[in-house]
Amino acid sequence: MSGGYRVDPDELTRFADRLADTGDELRAVASALAEPVGDLGPQGVPEAVSALLAQWADAVRGWDLP
Repeated sequence: MSGGYRVDPDELTRFADRLADTGDELRAVASALAEPVGDLGPQGVPEAVSALLAQWADAVRGWDLP
């Protein structure tokens, strides 16, 4: 019989820290998505980009980030 799965505690801590950093970055992106896009070119482009970013922001906000 196997002794089970063995984990290096230091490696697990580093992995958890990377996940926490990723969560911080995602929260920053989610808040930036709500900001106005500014002048991006011809008429209709800023509105289209704003609509797309709003959809992404809604999706990211739907994630349950700690």
